[in-house]
Order: sequence, then structure tokens, then C-alpha cells
Amino acid sequence: MTPADKPSDPYTVDVEPEAPSAKRRFHRGRRRAGELITDARRTPEQNLRSRERNYMVLQALRIPFILLSMLSAWYWDNWWLASLLFVVSIPLPWVAVMVGNGQGEKRDPRQKNVYKPAVARAEAHEMELDAKRRHALDSRQRDASPGVAIIDHDDE
Repeated sequence: MTPADKPSDPYTVDVEPEAPSAKRRFHRGRRRAGELITDARRTPEQNLRSRERNYMVLQALRIPFILLSMLSAWYWDNWWLASLLFVVSIPLPWVAVMVGNGQGEKRDPRQKNVYKPAVARAEAHEMELDAKRRHALDSRQRDASPGVAIIDHDDE
């Protein structure tokens, strides 16, 4: 059956598959870089709150470890467990500080570094204009409001 003998179907396309090019074969063994499909990331404020929460949890764990150490030594007479719990409680403040001072979420290497100084200048200019407008409105309101009259009075 030749292509001329086939019924014409608008949904059928007779195309020969393309042979893979040499360039495509060369890259076949390498892993392709992933594409960013979303920019939904945690904000710096969310990162800070997360690190603060981890810091507080790690700092708060030190007291229960020390109390369990004392409990296991005195009431259960288990000195091995007491010493283990106490030794674990010693580096907890250091670990808490390291976690709290950490960088937080790492930058995605697929994200492009783009600095747009014109946008930064426009935002700074807009903020400056807003401050001037607020100052003008405040001064206009002070002038429009009835002022307090000061009367000097001398008792002579």
C-alpha cells in the first residue's frame, strides 16, 4: 500500500523518523542540566525563623539531657547511661549555635545571577518620592489644622 492509496486522515502524518545527529549522540552519556520550573523558595525570613526554631530546640534539649543524666545516676544507679547522657549534652550549645548561624537554604546553582541596577535605582527613587510625599502631606495637615494659640500673660 503506497501513501497515495491510504485514506486521507487529518490526524495522521506520515513522516520518517529522524536519525540521531552526531551532536545528540555525543551528549547522550552526559546528564543534562535541570531546568527551573518554579521559583517557589523559602524567603530569607522563613529561613531565619527555621534556624531560630532549630536553635531553640537544640538549646532546650540540653536541660532534659542533664536532668535524665542525674535521674539515671541517682535513682536508677546506672552510671553508664548517666555519663552518656551528660556527654551528649555538652556539645549541644555549640551545635545549636552552628545551626543557628548557618546559611539556611542554599542557592540553587541553576538559578541565574542577575543584577539589575536600573530596577534597584528605580525602587530607591520610588521610596524617596514616597518619603517626600508623606512629608508634604504631614506638613500640609499641620498647616491646615487649627493651631494652638499661645497667649503670654503677665500678672502685674
